[in-house]
Amino acid sequence: MLKEYAQIDENGYVLERYVFDIENGDILPKDCRPLWHPTVRFCKPKYNDVTKSWEEGADTTFLQAENEKIKTSMKVTFSKKCQESILLGFECEVNGTVYHFAYDQEAQLNFQSTYLLFENNMVDTIMWSAQKDNEKVRLSLGKALFTKVYLAGVKHKNNCLSYYHNTLLPLLQNATTIEETKKISWQSENINDQLLVLDENNTIEKKLQSIDATQTEVGAQKEYNAQLESTVLELADMVLLSSLM
Repeated sequence: MLKEYAQIDENGYVLERYVFDIENGDILPKDCRPLWHPTVRFCKPKYNDVTKSWEEGADTTFLQAENEKIKTSMKVTFSKKCQESILLGFECEVNGTVYHFAYDQEAQLNFQSTYLLFENNMVDTIMWSAQKDNEKVRLSLGKALFTKVYLAGVKHKNNCLSYYHNTLLPLLQNATTIEETKKISWQSENINDQLLVLDENNTIEKKLQSIDATQTEVGAQKEYNAQLESTVLELADMVLLSSLM
């Protein structure tokens, strides 16, 4: 049976790797040792003849540098995974049915521009594309339903970004060994919901309504002041006339 072996130097470091079949007569050189288990990773493997086992032979500085290289590579990978997850789209329930909505770059721009149209009362309803059982459907969305879908998209994007920035990056930063770093991976099922609070009193529409109300109130106050001034003048004229009689 063929097995892998490593030729080592006087310090236990690997020089070459070989394959031998000892059971069928291959002679194992004295400076060869059975290779470490495939699941074990070493930056610089070293064989310890006292413990009869392989160990890490790299110094701390080298290991730290390698760990930082791996972290940098994984950050790039996770960033790509984050963007891919965002662009895959999201699910949202509309009138009792769950639909899938696209959220690529074009879809995001469409959501933003349409949201502004609704907020400025420029449209009452809009037809929007979605998917149900991988089939395209067209939905008629009023302002309330569109806002619900729009916010679901914002929440979906926020969840992905939060998972990347608030979960994975801190894990990478705190990983002190290569083994700890390599255990970290992008897990879509671990993207937890992040609480988004809608300030309904601070929307463009609410602000415009507030301005209109203020203007109405100011106008009413001006009219009241004008009437009061007119009444005061009339009373003054009456007092003046009575004094002359």
